[in-house]
Amino acid sequence: MITQSTLGRIAFVAALIAGSASYASAQDSGPLIDALVRKGILTDQEGEELRADLLRDFGGTSPGKLDISSSVTKLRIAGDARVRYQYDNEQANSAAGTVANNQDRSRYRYRFRLGLTANLGPKWSTGVRFESN
Repeated sequence: MITQSTLGRIAFVAALIAGSASYASAQDSGPLIDALVRKGILTDQEGEELRADLLRDFGGTSPGKLDISSSVTKLRIAGDARVRYQYDNEQANSAAGTVANNQDRSRYRYRFRLGLTANLGPKWSTGVRFESN
């Protein structure tokens, strides 16, 4: 049976791992794991298993880099966003004795674009572009 303190420890370690997964890839998490073992939150065996898991998950890539195919020599990501307000003040021509119908219109217009370009060698490249309209 799982006690309240064991459940609290499991929740704390899960939140620690989930919240600092990207931080753990960029920094050495050894001192943090040692502090958790000293405080009694983790046992020695759990600390070693956590170190092994972090090395397995983040050991293959350098901090801050994506692990992509070796055939891709360069990857470029570009994008932009535009938002504008448009107001049209259109007045209908009124003939003598008729009521003019005002055709005012106001709206926000937006556009988002995202583009990816990958160089696959000295003479080959490919790309994809997503945009809203």
